[in-house]
Amino acid sequence: MIMPIFRRVLQFLLPVIIITVAVLVAMTMIWNQPYVETRLPTVVPPGVRVHLVTLETAQVSVRSQGTVRPKTETELVPQIAGRILWVSPSFVAGGFFEQDEILLRIDPFDYQQTVISVRSQLAQSRLRLAQEEAEAEVAQREWESLGRGNPRELTLRKPQLNEARASVAAAEASLLRAERDLERSEIRAPYAGRLRTKSVDVGQFVTVGAPIGSIYAIDIAEVRLPLPDGELAYLNLPLTYRGETTQPGPRVTLQAIFAGATYEWGGRVVRTESEIDPVSRMVHVVAEVRDPYAPGTDPNRPPLAVGMFVEAEISGRDYNNVAVIPRAALRGRNQVLIVDSENRMHFRDIDILRATNESLYVSGGLVDGELVAVSALNSPTDGMLVQVTDIGTHPSTNTISDQPKLPLETPTDESIVSGPQDAQPEQPGSLRERLVDSAAVLSTVTTAVRVGVFSNVSQMPVDTETSRTLREMVTTTLASLDSIQLVSTDIEATLAITGGIQRVGNMLRLTASLIDVRQGSVVHAVKVDGPADQGQRLQSEIVDELRNSLVDLATAPSTTGDDHLDQVETPGLLDSAAVLSTVTTAVRVGVFSNVSQMPVDTETSRTLREMVTTTLASLDSIQLVSTDIEATLAITGGIQRVGNMLRLTASLIDVRQGSVVHAVKVDGPADQGQRLQSEIVDELRNSLLEVTS
Repeated sequence: MIMPIFRRVLQFLLPVIIITVAVLVAMTMIWNQPYVETRLPTVVPPGVRVHLVTLETAQVSVRSQGTVRPKTETELVPQIAGRILWVSPSFVAGGFFEQDEILLRIDPFDYQQTVISVRSQLAQSRLRLAQEEAEAEVAQREWESLGRGNPRELTLRKPQLNEARASVAAAEASLLRAERDLERSEIRAPYAGRLRTKSVDVGQFVTVGAPIGSIYAIDIAEVRLPLPDGELAYLNLPLTYRGETTQPGPRVTLQAIFAGATYEWGGRVVRTESEIDPVSRMVHVVAEVRDPYAPGTDPNRPPLAVGMFVEAEISGRDYNNVAVIPRAALRGRNQVLIVDSENRMHFRDIDILRATNESLYVSGGLVDGELVAVSALNSPTDGMLVQVTDIGTHPSTNTISDQPKLPLETPTDESIVSGPQDAQPEQPGSLRERLVDSAAVLSTVTTAVRVGVFSNVSQMPVDTETSRTLREMVTTTLASLDSIQLVSTDIEATLAITGGIQRVGNMLRLTASLIDVRQGSVVHAVKVDGPADQGQRLQSEIVDELRNSLVDLATAPSTTGDDHLDQVETPGLLDSAAVLSTVTTAVRVGVFSNVSQMPVDTETSRTLREMVTTTLASLDSIQLVSTDIEATLAITGGIQRVGNMLRLTASLIDVRQGSVVHAVKVDGPADQGQRLQSEIVDELRNSLLEVTS
């Protein structure tokens, strides 16, 4: 009786007990859960490149293309028959010759004999004429003495006299023809020109009218340029009417690529052709280039040869108060994005006068001095906050101002580039503080390491094997450490190792960087220099240094917050952060863009980059790297030339934030380019020392 009652009580109480225990466990877990700090997301404004609007008087140009052809071309044919005895050395395909130069000779023997024979006939005709004139005088005297009435012409021998005179005239004509045939045995050039093709050679018999070669004049070359009807509005073409004198046409600049280089020739449009192409509806204009085979100012420029394909730029009309901006600035059909003084973007409608593949000619909607965004952005909005990373001006190749000058007041200083301080999102402290924070974070994460590639900075074939060997040595050494886990991707890695190999003469430099993958900052950097023949020793030194650094980081005590930064004596990770004051900062030196696309500035760009690289390589606090993945800072810049003025610009960019840390601008005369380069290199050097100190 008791057991059934106990069983019923147990069946009733057991679910209640289980539910109560579950509730208590859940409440205990809720009460003891770790506190999760809520952090507001940090929004970093995107970086954009902008273009400085300058209203100017611009000359619109129209582009076309065509093939060079001669203005005068002739098919050579002989006027006599005979065997060719001699051919001029110039009578070869491509040979040059002067006017009246003998190109070839035909056997003159038969024509010389003809001249002799005709001269004999002429002498006989003249003798007969003299006899007839004497007999006519005798007949006239006899009639005057004995005759009566009017004499007949036959009595006075007038018909015989006329016939003798006609015979003399015919003999003289035959002699003239024979002498001309003899002269035609020497075929002479009708003008200074060049031989295109030849069909005969020495010993060959030629007949009258059979082609022997093709020549063309070299005084003028022509290019037939097709133009669509819509482009004619921008040109002052020589439209000649009946009875009018042809007016000079617009200037033309021809460009051709020869042996991998681009060369230019100047010409002028001289006429339009008589018809509009019924199929393409194109109007063809003809441009002339005088003396195309004459040497120019560039000794390497080839002649403008017949058959060469050229790109033509025809100078068009002048338009006032026009802004020339890059085509990349166009959004939709007729909108651009304007960046205001608070670094916020706004859409603006513009009036497009003309659009080319590279540029837009804007006649309305823009104000002088405004900034137009040219970077590609995903879903830009009106009022969007941005960072200006680079300010450029359009190459003023079409500007016709009498006094070309640079916009010396272009706002490229640090305050304008970075924008107002109150408009920037909350950022960490200085660059050095962010690097120290990166080292502090490493003490709380797993030590998963990815070994990257050691770049062959000098591009020397002998260092390719050294790069592979050094990476294998680092991988093998780290694989033997229990505190290190090697991974293959940055997603798995906490730290990454990259480096480079640089050879100068017989000296070798090996560099390596220990990078915090999450923060994108350099935690530790190593640099070893020495003779190239001691490469194995240098590799062992840099591997040992990396091994010791990683062991220190892996065994560092765990600290967080400000306490971590205060414990200066703490070994391990804190030592790595502290050593940032004495180790190198990874810097990538980029290309200095040739903004004006002037050939003379290509060498200046290369020289300036070498000067910056050489100067920074001499600083112990700087480590030069070749990619943005390895770099903490990057240096880029540009070269712009307008008339005799030169502008050099450079920007020091925080790679992780994508923001400009410092910007430099130097203007001056182009003939003082070396001084300007030295100034901008010194300014960059001082800026880097300030940032890394």
